[in-house]
Amino acid sequence: MTTLYLIGGSPRSGKTIIFNELIRQNPMTAISSDALREAARYTLTDESFINVNHLSFEGDVSFHRSGESKDESHTKHFRQEITQEDLTWKTIVGLINYYDRKAGTASLAIEGMAITPELVNSLSLKHLVLKAVFVGFTDDSYLNTILGYAHAKKDWVYKKIVEEDGGDDSAVRKWFADEVIKNKRVERIAKEHGYGFFSPNGDSFEDYCSSVVRYLSD
Repeated sequence: MTTLYLIGGSPRSGKTIIFNELIRQNPMTAISSDALREAARYTLTDESFINVNHLSFEGDVSFHRSGESKDESHTKHFRQEITQEDLTWKTIVGLINYYDRKAGTASLAIEGMAITPELVNSLSLKHLVLKAVFVGFTDDSYLNTILGYAHAKKDWVYKKIVEEDGGDDSAVRKWFADEVIKNKRVERIAKEHGYGFFSPNGDSFEDYCSSVVRYLSD
């Protein structure tokens, strides 16, 4: 069985750890949407380490449709007004479509914030079998875990608090509160569509990650 594994969710919810353990246990083609986002940014802007708020581009493309019985050229005009996340999702869909046509060669795993229940539900797969899961913290107490990890690992949360905001953690606390609201919505929609949702709120982080990997592997 050729399977498409999709892992979406918040930063600091263990997506990368879950992703890496899944492919360690089940070797397959594996891609982070962060890599796809950077590739798309570089293709359009020759810049990698930037955040693109909005993209606007227009042009014409000439092409041949695969499978046509005669050599016929087509031209298509395109105009895009698009956000960075939308561009990332379109790149993900193009990748999925490629592997869906090549089903039977290898399973595929993709992780990243651009993956949402609504977008996953919009996919039309012909051959790949879908297994999707979403992760995110939904309890206010998890903030202490994030802050503790930040100070231990000197990650981007730590840099935001210490280097950018001079020790003031109010912006991080606001980000966390917004993520909790978003994650509760993602949990509801994921369950409506029959996708798994896991939260790292209470259990040990290792047990939590293992439970998500088991869900995907079963």
